[in-house]
Amino acid sequence: MILNLKNKYELIILTSLYSFFFIYLFKDYISYKIAYAYQFLVILYLIFELNYTRFNKLLFFLNLPTLFIFYFGFEKEFVYLITLLILNSILILNSKDKIFFLKEKKIIIFILIYVLFLVAATNEKTVFLQDIIRSLYHFKYFGYKYGLLDLNVSYSAIIFTSIFLLLIKTLNEKNFYYYNIILILTIFLVFGSKVAILFFFFSFISLNKFISKKILIFSFVFFNLFVFMLGYLAINLLPNPYIHTELYQKKEKFDSYKNSQGEITNTYYIQAKTYDEEICPNIENKFIKALTTCPKASTKILAKYGTTFHSVLNRLKILGYSSYYKFYSIGYTTSYIFKNYKSFILPNPLKRLEEKKIIDTYVINSHLAAHNLTIGVFLKFGIIFGIIFMGNLLYFMFKTQDKIVLSFFVASAMLTIDTLVFFPLVLLHIFVKNKKYYCP
Repeated sequence: MILNLKNKYELIILTSLYSFFFIYLFKDYISYKIAYAYQFLVILYLIFELNYTRFNKLLFFLNLPTLFIFYFGFEKEFVYLITLLILNSILILNSKDKIFFLKEKKIIIFILIYVLFLVAATNEKTVFLQDIIRSLYHFKYFGYKYGLLDLNVSYSAIIFTSIFLLLIKTLNEKNFYYYNIILILTIFLVFGSKVAILFFFFSFISLNKFISKKILIFSFVFFNLFVFMLGYLAINLLPNPYIHTELYQKKEKFDSYKNSQGEITNTYYIQAKTYDEEICPNIENKFIKALTTCPKASTKILAKYGTTFHSVLNRLKILGYSSYYKFYSIGYTTSYIFKNYKSFILPNPLKRLEEKKIIDTYVINSHLAAHNLTIGVFLKFGIIFGIIFMGNLLYFMFKTQDKIVLSFFVASAMLTIDTLVFFPLVLLHIFVKNKKYYCP
């Protein structure tokens, strides 16, 4: 049986993990809010059951006025703020209780269940196991990126990484490092997610005793500032990636298009025209060119090594299409908030700006779609409640004694605020303790 357990805590934690699969498989009939609520109730149960609690009266009463955020309407993101406030008011993490659980067979079961529902992030939407079988016939089918059903690839990779680390963190040293190798290969070859690699990287280097809690929190602050700097450089040195989309009446893609290399492509995203036709021709440095996905360089690799190697190699290129869009939107959004700060003082600023027809849905989903948790906080909560959220987040990080949880927040510098929907699952790490990841 899957749930051959030693104690009730193992059952509770495993049901919380698998609720993610169950609810997402039936998301057309059951809201994921139910899974989030259940997972958070599991956290609360474990907190009280294992004596992780100490009521912080001062913080509770200081945060109580935050409930006025619901005066401005209800958004699912507001729940993340309330979750954080509750945890900071009742959670203390110096309990000596430890939970060691899950044998290796449960790791294998988790991997098998996860890969059963992996779908290629392509127009064909092929299943991972189907492509594995097809790749035995022709290797060109190997090299796609996969997500859990229609879930974003980066989110699928982040949650896979978090759960996988949870399952292996109490293994003996030999098996622990063996499974870490499997994990990084899976992230790179199956998901191809740079953000998940970042999450894994910080989790792995935190095994070193030198990497303390303060260093990880400093990394969170520094990495966010670094991302903001790159965003600032992007909007000041690079052309607007959305200009061509706007010229074509906000059309998203061409079904058939001849690119700058004269190749006919079945699907060509109009945003790529700016990158292909304006940025790439002006890159002269060979080293920088090698880190891009410019069509000329890509065509040479494709012709020389084939589809699979080309797809996998592109995952190493940190200056590709996606990086350009992400950093530009981060820079644009940050600049927009500063220039229009009066409109962002209170919650739901984008909704009000859209109602006043100052911006539209297209601008919200493109120019202001910043892949950064901190920016997302201010976009949803406004400046006043955004500061309250960030203050509570830093307080929580200083209390947290698990390096994997801290590493998750470091990686959030390249993720939207929606990644907090997985926060209760990441929090399970505080109950599965191991000295490798312990940071007092």
